[in-house]
Amino acid sequence: MWMWLIMFWAIGDFNDILSASKKKGRTDRAPWLINGFRSAVSDARLLDVHVEGYLFTWFKSLGTERAVEERLDRALVNKQWFQLYPNVILENLPAPASDHSHILLTREPVSNNSRVISIFKFENVWLVDSDFHDYVHNRWHSYGHRDVIDKLDLCAKDFSDWNKNRCLHLRRDIDICRRKLDRTRTNVNPANVKYFNALRNRMTHLLVQDDAFWRQRSKICWLKDGDLNTRFFHAATTSRKKVNRIVSLVNSDGVRYTEPDDLCNIARNYFTDIFQKQNSPVTLVLEVINQSISDDDNALLTTPFT
Repeated sequence: MWMWLIMFWAIGDFNDILSASKKKGRTDRAPWLINGFRSAVSDARLLDVHVEGYLFTWFKSLGTERAVEERLDRALVNKQWFQLYPNVILENLPAPASDHSHILLTREPVSNNSRVISIFKFENVWLVDSDFHDYVHNRWHSYGHRDVIDKLDLCAKDFSDWNKNRCLHLRRDIDICRRKLDRTRTNVNPANVKYFNALRNRMTHLLVQDDAFWRQRSKICWLKDGDLNTRFFHAATTSRKKVNRIVSLVNSDGVRYTEPDDLCNIARNYFTDIFQKQNSPVTLVLEVINQSISDDDNALLTTPFT
């Protein structure tokens, strides 16, 4: 029991899935089965370690109309374990003699010493703040007649400052408001009922902000509006951090690289290739586009300007 309170992890075949997207082929898994397994994981306060590589770990009847694949094998850990091994990697490895893939959990993978670059992200929680609209309006007009791109850069900086001053202390404000409510609700009377209702409204507003904050990070599309800040909501956010890390890339020749310089070169070459001018025939594209301008109008539009 003591080890459970400190650190816990389990890995293997759980014979169930956490969402409908973790199954492909044949009939869908019954929602009540999925919800039951998901509730068990949430009640145990466990996190599903993100798997690197192919999504599914079990298959049956591949190559036929009855083919089915599912993510049955996984690693579940508690928050303390995740904090102790924040860089853990779970790999999905091929198994030549089994219908289950091998999964390999590496607690301390070799670091590529890549530096995380902070980028601006718009926070949906800002939209809940009643002062935000006026703040945006005033800041935008204060930039004068600058170029739009320059204005957007200034907006990003001002919004980041707004976030530091108004939103980063959200959990602290919720705790303070909750303590005030606890003290007040034990003795609500005509003299303080307005204060009590004001605290309730304040708490509701803070929880809506907090819900928007975590909703944007977890991206759990099945979350219902009434489920403000469930444990699974926070757990999904913690687990999702690992999805945002690029540990390897495959170049155009099919070779996988993991070093930072190689990752940068592959990404740069990929986007250079798809965005640069290609010597491709345009007739194939033009043939499938319906003509919307008559020949007479086209001749008029292409006439040299005088």
